[in-house]
Amino acid sequence: MILKNHITKDYIRVIKQFKKYDLFNEVNNLEDFINSLSKRQINNFLNIDIPFDLSKEIKPLLVNKIFLDSKNCINDLSFIKYSINSKQRKALIEVAKNPLSIASIYHQRDMYCIFITYNEDVYDSLVNAATNENSIKNKKHSYYMGQISSSSVEIAEGLSSKLCFPSNDDKACDEELQLILNAKNDDIARALSMVSTDYFSLNSVYHASDMYLIANTKSNVVARYLSYVATNVLSLNSKYHTLDMSALFVAKNDFVASILFHMIIDEEMQNPLVHEKEINYILNAKSEGHLRALCYLIFDSYSRKSPLYLTNLDIIANSDNENFALIAAKDMLNESKRIESNYKLLKKQISDAILNEDNVAFVDYDNNEKVKKINNN
Repeated sequence: MILKNHITKDYIRVIKQFKKYDLFNEVNNLEDFINSLSKRQINNFLNIDIPFDLSKEIKPLLVNKIFLDSKNCINDLSFIKYSINSKQRKALIEVAKNPLSIASIYHQRDMYCIFITYNEDVYDSLVNAATNENSIKNKKHSYYMGQISSSSVEIAEGLSSKLCFPSNDDKACDEELQLILNAKNDDIARALSMVSTDYFSLNSVYHASDMYLIANTKSNVVARYLSYVATNVLSLNSKYHTLDMSALFVAKNDFVASILFHMIIDEEMQNPLVHEKEINYILNAKSEGHLRALCYLIFDSYSRKSPLYLTNLDIIANSDNENFALIAAKDMLNESKRIESNYKLLKKQISDAILNEDNVAFVDYDNNEKVKKINNN
């Protein structure tokens, strides 16, 4: 520390550095700033030697006390000085002034890792991992920093997100990082990353098996569906979660998976009496025509209320001809709607009769579109 009101050689040299790099506007009170510096901070500040053009870009860093207090201050400044572009420079500055990174054993390696990375798209992921406490605590921190450096942006973001996410199980965390790292493509990596850091999935008994299914699916579309269902609270609380995830995984194609997905996430379709049978009917549809016919019935609210609903599905599923299946499904829909319409009319007639004390309603069940009202006189 330089004693207040006591002019020393170091004090004068600090002033000269301020003048050299035009830093006077970077501090509120020059005297207070200088007198607050420790011996290490003063030495580091006096050893700053960079081109003036560069100093104009990084003025705030040059008077950052956290940065000046780092034992790696001058080395970090060298990385910044020789950075290849502004994006890399910004990334290096963020790590150079971060107290968590400065205090870690990985600081210099992380700075070097960013310095030798030419892919601008992964700088943010590297900075996040280098400055996050959970990431720094990971025993394989340096290894995954290297993997982030050489990965695509999606895999890099996935690795960084998982590294930064709190974990009490190092082995499980590493297994999931490996799944993301070895993902078949960016879409699957994104899906894995989403599930690997989801609170509800992580706290469910299905998390590990769901991650396995996503990692091994052959379709990017199915991977997205799986990741959504794996993080959906409605599904996670359902006894059919494993069935639903497995059904999506084994779906014949993306079209079938799309049908299953909408059946799974629609709360109004979660009828425990028929859900498993509906899933199996869709999975085992004989043809696209059969599949469409089944969908006509499954996604129609009138059809689902019909007492003949499962019988109708069975007839469609087992028909030998897809044209017959489509025609039959439409006829069944019309019949379901007619029954529902008559039911609503019947309810209204009974309600009207109850409200009208002068009349008593008698329903002709053979022809329930007609209601006979008899006066009590």
